Amino acid sequence: MSKKTILFFIVVNVTIFSLAVIYMAYAGAQTGSLGASGPLDLGYEPGELLVRFAPKPDGTQRTPSECNAILTAIEGGVIEQSYKLVPGLTLVKLPENVNVENALVLFKKTGGILYANPNYLVTTVSTFPDDPQFGNLWGMHNTGQFGGTENADINAPEAWDIETDASDIIVAVIDSGVDYEHEDLAANMWINQGEDHPPLGVVGPEDFDGINDDGNYDPEGNPLIDDIYGYDFCRRGQGSGKKFSISTGGRDSHRTVSRRPDPCHINN
Repeated sequence: MSKKTILFFIVVNVTIFSLAVIYMAYAGAQTGSLGASGPLDLGYEPGELLVRFAPKPDGTQRTPSECNAILTAIEGGVIEQSYKLVPGLTLVKLPENVNVENALVLFKKTGGILYANPNYLVTTVSTFPDDPQFGNLWGMHNTGQFGGTENADINAPEAWDIETDASDIIVAVIDSGVDYEHEDLAANMWINQGEDHPPLGVVGPEDFDGINDDGNYDPEGNPLIDDIYGYDFCRRGQGSGKKFSISTGGRDSHRTVSRRPDPCHINN
């Protein structure tokens, strides 16, 4: 047998084999074969479908047994859950050898079914600032980083998913003091307009003039002097006879108690 003849038979056999593989793949897709389970990273739950069954001809909803009868006829699995909010909507668990993509083709051409969809996975991505010390604020987001209870916090990242602009909200803080010139706070500190001198909105030496600029009481109805940002209830007013029952002075380097600072800047 010549080399040309041998080469001819090899080419013919390879061609026939390739065509056979292509045909089998095509035929499998067209016959409604359910196939094997798909990968886990498709954006939906493998082995599950959300299937809504159509009402019966008289307009009443199908019973669970009637719905399962439809599934049994096509070997489409079983109902795991029904949703009362949407009549006829069910979660169907497919058999282990069933592929979601091919099952959809079969379900959508089956009588008694309004529609069938993958059970899509919906995830939320919490908004985390890139401040390097944010991980230490367990009250904002508690991962148990200091031995505490995980998620025992105010769910700040979850709240930031909904809203990050809180410029119209005033927050009152009772503490031993606040560095109101800190880069995170300087642009967000609450300013008492009754004590603010021109240039308005900018706190400077002219605002700390040692008197109550609104007479005996400022618009908020308090006798505090120079309470432009807040007030040091411990050190201010000693000997004046006008004291408050709260005293929060400490030995730190903070400048004054902040009564109502706005939220800090994030991402710096």
